[in-house]
Amino acid sequence: MAQDESRSISENVRWGYANRFRKGQYNLGSNRIFGYDSTNGKLTSNADAPTVRRIFALYIQRKGVAEIADILNTEGIHRMRSERPVSISMIQAILRNETYVGDKRLQKHPPINFLTKRPDPNAEHISYYLTDDHEGIIDRATWDEVRAMLAKKQEEAKMGIYKRSGHHPLYGRLFCGLCGAPYKRRTLRECSARGGGKYKAWNCRERQLGAHGNGCKN
Repeated sequence: MAQDESRSISENVRWGYANRFRKGQYNLGSNRIFGYDSTNGKLTSNADAPTVRRIFALYIQRKGVAEIADILNTEGIHRMRSERPVSISMIQAILRNETYVGDKRLQKHPPINFLTKRPDPNAEHISYYLTDDHEGIIDRATWDEVRAMLAKKQEEAKMGIYKRSGHHPLYGRLFCGLCGAPYKRRTLRECSARGGGKYKAWNCRERQLGAHGNGCKN
């Protein structure tokens, strides 16, 4: 009986959320967003908005998320309502959040299962996307450019290319002529007959993976 009552309450709450989302209504509650305040049910930018613009500008300048976090921490910028330093995950979340261009996606995640209290991946749910819902901190051209850069980075990651600051300029530009996998640079040691020194060499990523690769020996 207690389980049935819990299910009933959960379904009623879920229906209430879905009904409001269909109407484009939402409430931030305690889930505040860096760079915004909620005023009379609408998002308005606050004193952190320039930092958000700077994060997007630095990313367009080809600064990595770790480098951006270091820059902001060096300047004494902290997380929202906290003295903790800016984190890489915070930068990543800001760059992917459509809120900063003035849009809002409602019901991003599956509803909570009433038993496990965790998002239920098997539950049916509909996401609603509101365009120009509120004042944007960045312009749409900036948002579209960053989205394209993130999409390209995701495609490169699928190929095994993970670019970071300090990487060789040719990293991500050389590919195996046999299997198409990216070439990677590594440090090797010469045989003792040649002095046993170290040297840099490029070879196929799949060769480096050994038994876990596709068998390429290039």
